[in-house]
Amino acid sequence: MGEIVFTANGNFIVIRNGDGSLAVKGLYRGAPIKSAIPIGLERCIILIEPDSSKANLFENLLCIGKTGRALWRAALPSMPDTFVETSLSEAGILALSLSGYCLVIDPATGGEIRRDFVK
Repeated sequence: MGEIVFTANGNFIVIRNGDGSLAVKGLYRGAPIKSAIPIGLERCIILIEPDSSKANLFENLLCIGKTGRALWRAALPSMPDTFVETSLSEAGILALSLSGYCLVIDPATGGEIRRDFVK
């Protein structure tokens, strides 16, 4: 087992493996987590598995604090939509939506910095 780099009140943990990759163990409010990006020791950006909801509007990109509480949810670029991939860049959180938008999101606030249609 690798090094634990984030835990949210025992709900889920993020582990850094020996090769540097991240793995998530556990659920967020019963939903599977597709990916996680720890931001320091106090916050973690999570992408809830897009297929875990049948809703037309599924805001599944969240910043979670150590207590397990959502600090922000990223707004979707269109409707219906959901986020399908995330990564960290120098500009912020890159979030790709099912509708074909790539958003740059401020990791501190969840606000949209830039939006490009890439599909």
